[in-house]
Amino acid sequence: MSALSHCVSSKNAEIVRKPFELHHLAQEIAETVKVSSNPDARFIHNVDENLLINADRELLYRAIGNLARNGAEAGAKIITIVVTQTGGQLLLDVADDGPGLPEKAQESLFLPFEGSSRAGGTGLGLAIAKEVAHLHGGELTLLRTGPDGTAFRFELPS
Repeated sequence: MSALSHCVSSKNAEIVRKPFELHHLAQEIAETVKVSSNPDARFIHNVDENLLINADRELLYRAIGNLARNGAEAGAKIITIVVTQTGGQLLLDVADDGPGLPEKAQESLFLPFEGSSRAGGTGLGLAIAKEVAHLHGGELTLLRTGPDGTAFRFELPS
């Protein structure tokens, strides 16, 4: 059973692609993260207002929002989303200036129920985010982590 099906019913786990403006999704995530996780965090993105993506908005909201929320909950003051398009791929980097991931969490980062570094965390967020990337024909990778922060990259077909 996949990590995604652990958290949502099979009806909701199906990918429903529709074109939407990625800019609005980034704005919504920024507002939600500030209110729910860290009101002192600054959220910065370079997402063009006219950039349309054909994807499952709800699933991407969950995956990208989880990465931003993780950074905010870890104490990051700045969370960024940087989007570039290259060679038929949309590269979406979510980065923060938090304390980085503990070594223990890095060992099982994308494994369900094992990747949490937070007390009370389920260890599902990153596993679900990776599966959302796979459902879209893409990938999620850890770009870097350390005392200066953490960055993840979604590679999605454009």
